[in-house]
Amino acid sequence: MEVNIKDITGNWDRGVVLDKHSKFSVVTGQNEWGHNIYDTTRTEVGEAVYQLKYKSDWTKVQPLAKCLYAKAYPLFQKVGFMVRKLEKRFKNTLTMKTPVRNAVMT
Repeated sequence: MEVNIKDITGNWDRGVVLDKHSKFSVVTGQNEWGHNIYDTTRTEVGEAVYQLKYKSDWTKVQPLAKCLYAKAYPLFQKVGFMVRKLEKRFKNTLTMKTPVRNAVMT
């Protein structure tokens, strides 16, 4: 999986992201409530995360976990844990912890 690793700052010693979620979006119209509809071109990582998160495509867990293990894990001397960046509406929820760990271990 192609990545573009970037450092992120926060309340931790070091953090990285694999890539941006999307490359660009184009408004293609409006829905019945007047909200814009977009045609979004995502990065490879962004598409995998989108398919997992919004389409419940669990076949994306193992490729994402393997990518994390191969690309991000070597950047750290010591890893306490890995968590996805949470949206504000899910700030008290940790998901994917066990499937990702199991995917990396298999």
